[in-house]
Amino acid sequence: MIASATMSSLRWLGLAFTAAIAAASFAACKSGSTSTGGGGTSTGGAGGTGSGGVLSTSSSSSGMPDAGLLECVGKYSNVPKGECDLWLQDCPPGETCRPAASGGDYTTQCAPGGGLKTAGEVCYSANECAEKLYCIAGKCSPVCCRDNAAGCNGAICDINVKIGQYEAFFCHYAPRCELLTANACPDGLDCHIEDPKQGLATCAEPSGNPAPDLGPCQFLNDCEDMQQCYSFGSSATCHYYCWTNAAPGAAPGLGGCPEHQACKTTFGGQKVDYGVPNLGLCFSDGTGPDGGSDGGPKDAAAD
Repeated sequence: MIASATMSSLRWLGLAFTAAIAAASFAACKSGSTSTGGGGTSTGGAGGTGSGGVLSTSSSSSGMPDAGLLECVGKYSNVPKGECDLWLQDCPPGETCRPAASGGDYTTQCAPGGGLKTAGEVCYSANECAEKLYCIAGKCSPVCCRDNAAGCNGAICDINVKIGQYEAFFCHYAPRCELLTANACPDGLDCHIEDPKQGLATCAEPSGNPAPDLGPCQFLNDCEDMQQCYSFGSSATCHYYCWTNAAPGAAPGLGGCPEHQACKTTFGGQKVDYGVPNLGLCFSDGTGPDGGSDGGPKDAAAD
């Protein structure tokens, strides 16, 4: 998951992805907002105390598709429901259902939300986005349902924003990138695998807590470009993606591994599978000055 930023009043920023074998989130971007609402980002999904329901997605100023009725029986938010529902967006025209601080806790309330920018457009504040949309990771985005991403209009429902002790999911409109290629992302963004099931890689802003190669991480974007925050048991460390059939001398980030590391497709008995043929991760080969320590279990066997 790419780590999200926290909520500050009604202003939103940041992103967070779910990624199976990885430490599943992207951390708050280094340009993330300050928070009056507390809490970092969880690496796990929310259990929805927000109720399931149906959302009419007929065309509106938000630019969302006319997809009929979308049923959400899974996760979208666990923010306690107040005067409106984050998924149903059942506020009057021109207003958006948003989380709001209330007596040391959070609830939902209707707030003005009539900007001009539609879903997927670049934004810098929530006020720029049309009703029913939030400014998330620099794009206008709706709350979405983890088990039905049709409301994202082709995007993926995997941005997880922490709201105090609660969370909510949003559509993710980040640009895709090609793994292990030079200049895969625009300046200031790094390429990481977002969805291992599809081998989908996207560009994300680095977190405010960068980790070195083989260093401990919590979120995907704590790691450098072309690296994964790989979790094993209770620990997680940064590892370069690599090609198992890379040409000799290939550089780290372009298919090869750093010195004293080898490209593996299994580690500690756990399969490394990101949905891309011949893709592995670089792990210590046991020849380094520290005896090959990389924060995880030793696995000296060849893959």
